[in-house]
Amino acid sequence: MSVSSLTLLSSLHISDFDQLTSFPVGMLENSTNLVFLYIGCLPKLMSLHRELDNLVALKSLCIVGCNELASLPEGLKNLTSLERLEIRDCKSLLSLPEEGLLGMTSLCDLYIHSCGKLTSLSGLQYLTALETMVITGCKEVAMLPNGMENLRMLRMLLIHGLPNLVSLPDGLRQATSLQRLNLGSCKSLVGLPEWIENLISLRSLRICNCPNIAILPAGLKRRAPLLELEIKDCPQLKGHNHHQGSSHSYSWNRFH
Repeated sequence: MSVSSLTLLSSLHISDFDQLTSFPVGMLENSTNLVFLYIGCLPKLMSLHRELDNLVALKSLCIVGCNELASLPEGLKNLTSLERLEIRDCKSLLSLPEEGLLGMTSLCDLYIHSCGKLTSLSGLQYLTALETMVITGCKEVAMLPNGMENLRMLRMLLIHGLPNLVSLPDGLRQATSLQRLNLGSCKSLVGLPEWIENLISLRSLRICNCPNIAILPAGLKRRAPLLELEIKDCPQLKGHNHHQGSSHSYSWNRFH
C-alpha cells in the first residue's frame, strides 16, 4: 500500500531515510486531509518540488535536518490552512520562497533555527496573521525584510544568534500588538530605535549578549505597559549592568 492511497491520512512523519534524495512522484498528491507533516533527518533530500501543492488542510509543517535542501517550493502558497511552520537544521537552505509565503494567510507561528547559509528572510512581510516569530542561529542573515509594518498581529519576536544583524527594520514600529521582544547574540546590533518606546502593547523586553548596544531609548522604563526589562552581557550598557552583584546583568520588573 502506498501513501498516495491513504486519502484520509491526517498525520504523517517521514524521517531517517539516509539515501532519499526526493519523494516519489505523486506521493502526497491525494493527501488532502493531511493536518500534520514532519519531514526530518533526510540528509540527502535535495528537493520537495511539488509534493506540498495539494495539502490544503495542512496546519503544521516541520522540516528538520535536511542538509542538502537548498530551497523550498513556491507551492507553499497553496498551504492556506497552515498555522505553524518550523524549519530547523537545514544547513544548505539559502532563502525562503517569497511567492510561496505570500499565500500563507493563516500562518500564526514561525520558527527558523540553525539554517547557517540562509541569507535572506524576504517574504516574512507577507505573513499578516503571524503572532509568533522565532529566528535563531541564522548567522548569515544581516537584515529583516522591509514591509514588516504588515505584521499587525505579531505578539512575540525572538531573534537570537544573528551576529550580522545591524538594526531592526523601521516597519516594526507598526507592530502595535507586539508584547514580547527578545534579542540575543546579535553582536553587530549597535542600538535600539527610539520608536520602541511607542510600541503600545510591549510588556517584556530582553536583551542578551549584544555587546555593541551602548544606549537604550531614554523613556523606555517610563512606559506604562512595560512590565519586564532584562539586560544581560551587554557591557556597554553601563548604567544597567549592576544587578545582584553581577557586572553584566540587569533586570527590572514593575511589580518589584
